[in-house]
Amino acid sequence: MIVREMSRQSLSSRPWVAAWALLFLIQLSTIYVSKSFALSTETTGGNLRGVNGRRLVSSLAQADTAESVAADGATVYPNGDSTSRRQLATSCSGASGYVSFPDSDHVGDTIGTSKKPAQQCTNDPTCVAYNSAGELKRSISPLANAPGSCIYIKKAFAPTQCDRYPGYLAKADVDHTNDNINIKAFTINKTIDRCNSDPACKGFNSNGWLKSVVTPTVAAKGVCLYTKTTSQSSPPPPPPPSRSPPPPTPPPPSPPPPSSSSPSPSPASAGCYDAAAALAEHNKDRALHGCPALTWNDTLAKASQAWAETLAAALCGLRHSSASNYGENLYALPSNWPLVASDMLCTPAVKGWYSEVKSYVFSATPYTDNQATFARIGHFTQVVWKSTTQVGCGAALGDDNYCLVVVCRYTPPGNYITNSQFFNNVPPLK
Repeated sequence: MIVREMSRQSLSSRPWVAAWALLFLIQLSTIYVSKSFALSTETTGGNLRGVNGRRLVSSLAQADTAESVAADGATVYPNGDSTSRRQLATSCSGASGYVSFPDSDHVGDTIGTSKKPAQQCTNDPTCVAYNSAGELKRSISPLANAPGSCIYIKKAFAPTQCDRYPGYLAKADVDHTNDNINIKAFTINKTIDRCNSDPACKGFNSNGWLKSVVTPTVAAKGVCLYTKTTSQSSPPPPPPPSRSPPPPTPPPPSPPPPSSSSPSPSPASAGCYDAAAALAEHNKDRALHGCPALTWNDTLAKASQAWAETLAAALCGLRHSSASNYGENLYALPSNWPLVASDMLCTPAVKGWYSEVKSYVFSATPYTDNQATFARIGHFTQVVWKSTTQVGCGAALGDDNYCLVVVCRYTPPGNYITNSQFFNNVPPLK
């Protein structure tokens, strides 16, 4: 029987990381398993995480039969339904002068590869980081999810993490150097209280200085500048008292005439700002492997958009939908500042998924040889899966526009887990 199983990994809602925001990518896959499948659990750092579903988890090296899974300590359900739970955790070694970020990497901008990357990067002024594969990097933006990998960023270039305070927008590594209200710096709690109670205060910095003006800004490494939101800095005046009876309610206005052009979409429902580029990126990656181009499917795109909005409304936590007639890739990007519609880009998600090609082993028995590291290749294989013909993507902002979710769905679905399916549908680079 064909059984489909899925997983998710939760996206922490606080605090958000700025330019090095971690990308969480999840692959929805299809699996052949005999008889039934199982509940598998794993704890990481004392916490158990997981998700119900009917498709293969991208982070799970699944056995071919229910019996072998059960022998691994899993509980098998008679009706064939199950829950699978896996949580990846990568430990990064310490490196003097560097800040490490687990399960992360930057694709591209590689200067070279070294057996002593820390030493060589330190001696190279153009190098800002290196990864656990020994690749030296001249840039770290954007950071992508890379399970099992670490990237080490020079402290001088590591982004500053700003705390979040209600009623204020934070900007990392900038400051407004003048227009201080106080004559000596306050503690952060006192700074917030004073700014809240002072109408002249438009914001403050993390060093405890209240600001009557917050623009223009200059680069200030390690400093966070907080700007009071409009609703807090300009509260609406109360309505004047009146003893006169209220005027009669006017009739409702006439409906507006039909417009030949569609209104501008709001960020929450605009979808991929770069839909055409996202499709082109898929097809560029597929062409590298001699796979035919995909076409855009509006039905898939609308469904992907609806699911992206659902996930965004839940603080961008990632979980798969329960349908089984399509493949699904998920991506989440937290931000340290509010995002806008033009930030709702799907192409970086596609690039991040395809970057898993570096972990894929091309062989005569590809599923067997990649089974143990399926978490690192499952999104790539769906992107290039040869028998997939259509794709549709959607994007949405959540958490007051502080996070982005991208969903892409594929038909026919990929990642049918047998050696022959992987051999025939994931060709090597041409």
